[in-house]
Order: sequence, then structure tokens, then C-alpha cells
Amino acid sequence: MRYALWLAESIKFLVPFSLFIAIGNSIDFGERQSPPAVQPAITFVQEISLPFDSTAALTAIPVAEQPHRSSLLWNIGYLAWICGCLAVLVTYLAKGRRVKAVARNASPITQGRSFEALQRIMGDRTQVRLAYSASSIQPGVFGIIHPVLLLPEGMSDRLSDAELEAIIAHELAHVRRRDNLFSAIHMFVEALFWFHPMVWWIGAKLIQERERACDEDVLSMGKDPQAYARGILKVCELYLESPLACIAGVTGADMKKRIHTIMCQHIVNNVGWTKRMVLAAAGATALAAPIMFGLFRAPQIRAQSQSALKPSFEVASVRPTDSCYDTGGSIGLVSGPVAPPRPIPFAPTGFEGGRYSGCDSLKKFMEEAYQTEVSMIHGGPAWTGSARYRIDAKTDPSTPRNQMRLMLQSLLEERFKLKIHRTPREIEVY
Repeated sequence: MRYALWLAESIKFLVPFSLFIAIGNSIDFGERQSPPAVQPAITFVQEISLPFDSTAALTAIPVAEQPHRSSLLWNIGYLAWICGCLAVLVTYLAKGRRVKAVARNASPITQGRSFEALQRIMGDRTQVRLAYSASSIQPGVFGIIHPVLLLPEGMSDRLSDAELEAIIAHELAHVRRRDNLFSAIHMFVEALFWFHPMVWWIGAKLIQERERACDEDVLSMGKDPQAYARGILKVCELYLESPLACIAGVTGADMKKRIHTIMCQHIVNNVGWTKRMVLAAAGATALAAPIMFGLFRAPQIRAQSQSALKPSFEVASVRPTDSCYDTGGSIGLVSGPVAPPRPIPFAPTGFEGGRYSGCDSLKKFMEEAYQTEVSMIHGGPAWTGSARYRIDAKTDPSTPRNQMRLMLQSLLEERFKLKIHRTPREIEVY
């Protein structure tokens, strides 16, 4: 169970919590709509500021978004990550080739003390091949699908029957637990997240816990603790540890602590159903927490996405002015000959032909952009209804009116730092 928890921590790196947050964001239970009142919504101005100094004139400025430029720092970071991944992978592959060469040159064992010890432990269902290696690498299991137990040549002559049987029982415990497969998965995690210190610490804990679990398996089989400890110490004295973590051996982890645990015959009791339920609940909570976080943030993210997706004019200008004059329509399409300037009240003419021109107060522009009435706009400083501005903008002539209205909203929100929200309010009707 301890090993499984550390393995889950390792695999968690391959399943980022951002994925679960995205799952939560994608869940939509639908929004309950309140019954419409006489006036369903009212616009409040929360935050607003002058778009420029009143003495400055603003020329036409393109509003189109500037092309994205990758940061040099990000490029350097990506390059460093790729180089680190390749370095770790090349190191593991080089070590793997060395071990593979040792396994390829090993001699199969079909008789002798080692083979008899293997049969005593596994009986007729022996599915692990036994082989002698001429190298000085410690005993270990090579392979994932078809495991081979490699023993250093001459090792059986230096160990007693009890010591040899305990060592082989330890290696067979690795086979039953599929430790080579899980170690290979963590090595892949290390290659991807080589920069994260927790990954390497988890790797050390995995080796420590897998050896501890195999020691407990050997002791639970009734093997002599003293013979088992002597066998481990002899192997440590005579042979080298495997260079790869995915080659499960017998001499890994903290040797002093392991020997002390073996001699004390400390076997952890199986986890009861109560503890299993607690662990399962903790795991479910760890997975559900980011999903719930994404679920509660979904409305805010959708609102921000809708705001960010508002289109904008290709070219637009906003200028303060003392008074407004007719230029073929106070607000709307500019076309035909320009009449002599004469002051007239605000009279919107709509959005057509990809051009927009208007002169009036900010509240009047808001009235047309948000399709409301000035009387329904509350909040904001006094100048929003008194100061006059001239807005000229253009975009693609084929742009429909509803898109141009969104463009005007985007322009007002950008230049005037406009922040609004809509609140239902009941009004009296006579």
C-alpha cells in the first residue's frame, strides 16, 4: 500500500490537475433564468475614466491586435527542457544497453542449487527464466513481459541454501509485484520532469518502499531472518548494484535500516477495510477538488471569454470636442456630400457600410452600443453625460450591424476603461 501511494504520486505528474479543472469548466448545468420584469436589466457603471487628457487630440490609431511575439526567455526555457529530457533519456538508454548486453550473454540455468531453490519457491508454475551472468552485477530481474532472473556466476557457491533461497525469494517478489514495469513508468516521469526535485525524491522513496515490501514478503514466507540478512550483506560485499532502477535487485535502499527491519522481523499488517476506505476517500477528494474548482469558476471564465472575444474596429479615433455638428448624421454611416456644420441634437442612424461616426456624450454612445436608454444608466462621474466626444471608426464594409455594435462596446471599454454590469430592476409602468 505504501508503494502504491508513492507510485500514484509519480503518475500524478502525467495527469496534470489542469485537465480536471478543464473538465469542471466544461460541465454546464444551465443557468436558471428569473422571470422577466417590466425592465429586465439595468446597466450600472462601476469604473470609468477619461480616455486621455482633455487638452490632447487623438489621431486615428489602429485597434487591431498586434501579432504575438514569443518571449526569448520562454524559448530558452523550452530549449533547456528539451535538452534535459534528451540527456536523461540518453543516460537511461545507455545504461539499458549495458544491462541488455549482460542479459544477452547470460547462460540459462536448468539445474543446480539455484534452479532447485527456484522450484522450491514457485513449484511447477515457474514462469521466470534463470540465467548465470559473467558480470559482477548483483542478482536482479531483467525484463518486463518475459522476466529473466540474472544471478552472478559462482554466487550459489558462496551462499548457503537458506541464504540463496531467501535471495531468490526476494527477486521473485519483484516479479509478482511487477516492479520493473512501475519503475520504467517513473523513469519516464523523471525524463519529462527532470527539473522537479520532488520527482527524484519520489524515485528514491519508490526504491525504498519496493525493497521494504519485498523484504516483508520474504519474511512472511517464513524464511530465516538471520540467513536472509547474511545473504544480502554477502551480495553487497561481492557484487555491484544494477545501474538501472527498472532492474529490480536485492541491495537497493538504505541497507542499515533494511537489515535492522529484517532482524527485528518487522512485518506491517495488512491494511484493514477502514483504512482502505479512508485512503479511497482521500484519493477521490484529491481528484474531485480540481473538478469542483473548475465547476465553480466556469461562469466567470465563460464571461471573461465572451468579453475577450469581442471584435474591434480596424481603425478608430476618439477626440474630445466642445460641440457637435451634423456631418451627414450625428452617429452612424458617413456618406454623401458634407453639409455645412450646424448644431443639431444627437440622432443615431445605425451601423452600415463598415463605418461609424458620432459626436455626443459617453452615455449616448453607451445607449447605442448596449441597446439601452440613458435613463437606465446609473453610476459614473458627471462628465459621462456632459462632456462631448467625437468617435470615428471603420472596419470591413461587409461587417453586420450586430458585430459593429460589439466593436463599439469594445472601443468604449478600452478607451474609457468602462466596466459595467447588468442588474434586474422593477420599475413602475403607467
